[in-house]
Amino acid sequence: MNKLIRWYNKNRKIFWLSIVISIIVISLPRALNQYAKDKNNVGSSMNNTTTYDNTNYSVISQETIKEETNEENNNIINTFIDYCNNRETENAYQLLTNQCKEKLYPTLDDFVNKYYNRIFGDKKSYSIQAWFSNNNYYTYKINFKEDMLSTGNANSSSIEDYYTIVYENGNYKLNINSYIGSIEIDKSAETDDIKISVISKDIFIDYEIYNINVESKIGKSILLDSLENTNTMYLEDSSGLHYDAYSHEIVREELRVRAIKDVSIKFNKKYTTERKITKIVFEDIILDYNNYITYSNKSEFDNRTSVKIEL
Repeated sequence: MNKLIRWYNKNRKIFWLSIVISIIVISLPRALNQYAKDKNNVGSSMNNTTTYDNTNYSVISQETIKEETNEENNNIINTFIDYCNNRETENAYQLLTNQCKEKLYPTLDDFVNKYYNRIFGDKKSYSIQAWFSNNNYYTYKINFKEDMLSTGNANSSSIEDYYTIVYENGNYKLNINSYIGSIEIDKSAETDDIKISVISKDIFIDYEIYNINVESKIGKSILLDSLENTNTMYLEDSSGLHYDAYSHEIVREELRVRAIKDVSIKFNKKYTTERKITKIVFEDIILDYNNYITYSNKSEFDNRTSVKIEL
């Protein structure tokens, strides 16, 4: 017995190290197998990487969505993202509304190249949060992150998008890429020189695009705005607040009208259900473009007019 104790005292470090190594050798294969099973389970069902954050209460509009409606909304979002994560792009594309296809992605290739490749280069986990609810439109904020188990990247960046659910032809469909929807307007105003008709507007989370038709009635090329200032094309709401056009994004030739022309103009108007737009205003219309461009000091040109269209 004393010999055994002396041997243990002399070799106890080696003894315990041998035991630890034996445990690792036996346990490691089992742990790796379990990890592989868990990873496969996550990869086959993205619901395991989906989180929900107050999905039945719209954060911005501060309204509660009916439980049944909210469940249907979440189902269509989950289905769309599952299709994308599993590279079933054609099935995902078919879940878009006709308006979304027409305005943003007229073809499947457009959808793949302009949206799918940007978001779903790798599998994504995501969270869903109700954002707006307005009549039959429900908008959800989607926060995408790389699926850590698929990519092995523990410090993944996030991508934010907004999906709007629309009931179309008996089915729930999606507007994506922060597109809310389109509204027909069909309002116009005219002077002796020019007629401006507002056909429709496309609503996005951070801006609105107004689609208008401009007609010169004087047989001369006109310029819808000189772009000399940034506040002469704007929307006005019922409180008198102005929302300026993104003039810095406009090329002057886009606003030049020789006879009749369709023009689309983007305005700095975030989506909200509280403020109603009452008019669109063009304060600096050039009535003789060919003469205007001969002026070295454009501000001296005085053949200008303005038009306000009540909406």
